[in-house]
Amino acid sequence: MKLDRYQVSEVALSWYGGQTWPAGGKLDVDDGSGNWVTVFDSGIGTPLGPTPDGTQRIPFATRPARYVRLTGYFNPAAVQGLIEHIEVF
Repeated sequence: MKLDRYQVSEVALSWYGGQTWPAGGKLDVDDGSGNWVTVFDSGIGTPLGPTPDGTQRIPFATRPARYVRLTGYFNPAAVQGLIEHIEVF
C-alpha cells in the first residue's frame, strides 16, 4: 500500500479571540512509519499564541510527513486557549 506523504515545513495556528496556551506546546510529524519526530517545542512555560494578525506561524526544517500532531502543555492554574484553524504547509 502506498502512503501519501508530503514535504512540510510550517504550521500556522489561528487562535480564537487572541487566546493562548500559556504553558506552551510542541509539534511532531510522522512519515507514516510510526516514528514521531519533534519539529518544534516551545518548552514548558513558554506560551503559544497569536501574533498581532491572529495567526502564529511555526516554521521548521522541511520533513516528509503523513501525520502532524500538536500537543499543548497543561497548566491547571491558567485558562487554556482555543485554536480555530490549523494549516500545514
